[in-house]
Amino acid sequence: MSEFPQPDLMDSGGRLRRLFLSVLVGAAVGTLAYFVTMAMAKPDSMVASHSSGSVGRAYGFVFYVVAFAGAGAFSITLIVLNKLADKKYRENLVPRAQLEKR
Repeated sequence: MSEFPQPDLMDSGGRLRRLFLSVLVGAAVGTLAYFVTMAMAKPDSMVASHSSGSVGRAYGFVFYVVAFAGAGAFSITLIVLNKLADKKYRENLVPRAQLEKR
């Protein structure tokens, strides 16, 4: 009987808190990636000196790096927090032995 019981459908483990924290971390990493890639690509300074094709590629570079960095940070944070919550849930299923002093 090593099977664990099915988890309750009610959210008693803070699922919404984990999602909010993951969104917050993803947004912070995405914002950081935006500022770094905008400083690297400098698409605003390319408008006067280059054709519109290279400007579009610069904005595309910024967009894709921000999207991948934000989504990656969101995913990794959510996976780690879910694993920690699952570990805590499984530890609560096992009764703890306590030593009685007489």
